[in-house]
Amino acid sequence: MIWLKDADTTMGGKAYGLAELIKAGFKVPDGFVVSNDDIKLIISGEKSGLESFLDKFPTSTLFAVRSSAAAEDGSDNSYAGMFESKLNVPNSISEVISAIKYVNKSAGSLRVNEYSEGQEQFMNVVVQEMVEPRIAGVAFSKAVDTNGEDVILLEIVEGLADKLVSGKTKASRVIAQKKVSIDCDDQILLYGNALDCSGISDLVNQVRRAADYFERDMDIEWCIDSENTVFLVQARPITRVPVINEGSSSGIIASHGYAKGQSFVIDEDLDDEDILRLIEEFPDDAILVAATTDTQYLPAMKRASGIITEEGSALSHAAIVSREIGIPCIAGFRNALSLFPTGGQLTLDANNGSITYNGIVHQLTHKKSFNFADVYSFDNMIEMQFGDSIVLFQPTFDGIAMYTSWDTTIQDAESYEVFARKAFGSATVRCTNEKYAWYFEYSRFQMLPFFSDLCNSVKKACNQFDLEKISSLYKNAVSILEKIVCAKKKLNPYDKVVVEEICMAYHFILDMLLPNGYAIQSAYFKSLPLLKDESISFSDILNGVTLPDTEKKNSISQVYDFITLVGQCRNEICDKLVTLGAMTYDYFDTRIDRMQEGLKYANLDSNIDVSNVETAFYSSLSLSESVLSLTADLEKLV
Repeated sequence: MIWLKDADTTMGGKAYGLAELIKAGFKVPDGFVVSNDDIKLIISGEKSGLESFLDKFPTSTLFAVRSSAAAEDGSDNSYAGMFESKLNVPNSISEVISAIKYVNKSAGSLRVNEYSEGQEQFMNVVVQEMVEPRIAGVAFSKAVDTNGEDVILLEIVEGLADKLVSGKTKASRVIAQKKVSIDCDDQILLYGNALDCSGISDLVNQVRRAADYFERDMDIEWCIDSENTVFLVQARPITRVPVINEGSSSGIIASHGYAKGQSFVIDEDLDDEDILRLIEEFPDDAILVAATTDTQYLPAMKRASGIITEEGSALSHAAIVSREIGIPCIAGFRNALSLFPTGGQLTLDANNGSITYNGIVHQLTHKKSFNFADVYSFDNMIEMQFGDSIVLFQPTFDGIAMYTSWDTTIQDAESYEVFARKAFGSATVRCTNEKYAWYFEYSRFQMLPFFSDLCNSVKKACNQFDLEKISSLYKNAVSILEKIVCAKKKLNPYDKVVVEEICMAYHFILDMLLPNGYAIQSAYFKSLPLLKDESISFSDILNGVTLPDTEKKNSISQVYDFITLVGQCRNEICDKLVTLGAMTYDYFDTRIDRMQEGLKYANLDSNIDVSNVETAFYSSLSLSESVLSLTADLEKLV
């Protein structure tokens, strides 16, 4: 048993971090550390010198008895909230011993076993004087703001910080420049509920100084008392740098990602026995819906594909754990338990801020229901290489859209987003739809006869709102593609694949690029001047909402009619293309085999990597006289 100021790494990460803060001159509540060996003696009935330490404090002292396990507060895993603490423990040998035993027992809990994947935990215990905080919270010495700049992030609650970590209180937030010292509290900009932030400027500077002292970015718990004295009560390395996203009055993106699954509610108002039963019964890959989460929820959280909470912030328990285990999380979404009861089909899109329950979409209030990044237009697309991965960026009216592959990890996506914020000076709109994959198909299709010309012709017709030309294009495409489908049976295996790709490319134009790309894009541009000073949005136009009798009513109706008629053409014609066999829904399931067969026929398969067959096929693309004569009529579509 030693004084806190003398603790070394053998006393656990928490005790060591506090000892280092004391050595560096920071204000830390006084206390001592009970080692793992001392705990064993105490459990066996010996007091192990505990009384002599307690005698150094006034009898009126209240203590915070906290864990300092060997693996806690490490650079890889924080063990945030995994172990128990006891607050306001009286200066009584029996009370302190009881609290030490309570904290020690948590090292063998089910949640810790799940988190540590069965590794044995060696517990030390920190006993510190309680501080009665006016405000408290968590500080990250490094976060990334919407412009890609490194900042200091503070989340603040009134009273004890346990309400913040548990997610039971929605925190207010301070974002401060990382490299600029703050002279007074008047320079602080507070986001959220109004709080007395006296002393925050001192705290920000201390957080900056702590990071410099440890020579790494730190996650720091702190409190400020009624006399504006700043106390640092925990310091650990940041396991994941937070990327700050715009908040809303109903829900914030706490951890990015995309998940589909069955909703499964765990209501904290149930009896403990029922909560534990639900945690045990939680289905694999379901989406957890809860008011808040705490450490007992961890077994369910690790089996979940995503998490939605009614309360909480970017630094709540649900947020921290979600980021650490790499699943999406939306926190602070009001009435989530009643909106998403157990058993429904949930889609959690924590990239674009939406939750879909049994087909009904719930959008975060700070997000637009229409996202320009979802438009199937590939204009201005920027392709960037990060190691072995390709990331796409596209400037849009909603910011810089970022498209990544489905298997991109959350950590990698955040690093790409930080790059984009710095490179473009703007927040990014993260997209996890099929547009990423179609971009590469679109790029390959450029090598097919008249594909690029037809794309330009379609775009021009949409810009001119030329419904007659668009309708004619759809009808002519059917007769031309019908002729190609009928004739392809006579072609050799290589040429047959070439014309199948041509059919798929033109179907892509008619089914996606035209109606969901250029038509929507043109309608959006057309609507912008019409929506000025009006109460409806472009999303409302898509949904058929019209204005009362005004000068703009007819013009807005024309925009809606244009979108509707293009959609009708698409539905009618594309069904015929499927009937004709110009497009089959399972084509891409057999595409690799067909291409390999064609390459083998043409003696071009000797050095081709099987994992890259599509690219290899297009690299060796050869248009025979048979293919050119068969596709010559496609020029008429242009």
